[in-house]
Amino acid sequence: MLDENALPTLNPSVQRIAVIGDTGCRIRGTRVQNCNDPTTWPLKSILEEIASRSPDLVFHVGDYLYRTSECPDQEKCGGSPFGDTYKSWSVDWLDPADNLFTRVPFVFLRGNHENCGRGDKGWFRYFEAGSVPSNCPAVTLQWIASVDGLDLISFDSSAGPAPQSSPDLSNV
Repeated sequence: MLDENALPTLNPSVQRIAVIGDTGCRIRGTRVQNCNDPTTWPLKSILEEIASRSPDLVFHVGDYLYRTSECPDQEKCGGSPFGDTYKSWSVDWLDPADNLFTRVPFVFLRGNHENCGRGDKGWFRYFEAGSVPSNCPAVTLQWIASVDGLDLISFDSSAGPAPQSSPDLSNV
């Protein structure tokens, strides 16, 4: 249950999977995406397209939060929240995906935008299983789930330098 609404359950026979990531609207210093223009930040239309295809499962591979600094361009993003706050998480991901949350199960993965000191508070508050840690771990525990012959293996590589994985996982 989420806010007294039942969450969708996983179909025992997963046939259709959607994968999405890097969904936020970039506001970082002078690098400003037009968050008010659906052609330059098309997240809502992408999510509508995903919903129209009725997936059994949606993976978000990370990088939810892109609003890291105050917006310098009123026309493109004036008044936009920024930083690792509820308001920023809401406009970058939670609000646009709200309709899809009630329709299909999600698997949320941590990206480098959710690293310690960047977007970790929101990540641990909204998506990581368990309680919010007092100290941000660079890497979270891996997990494995099996659904009707489909094995899902998740490991947190968000802190590792590309293209290598996180060093803490080298023995997994």
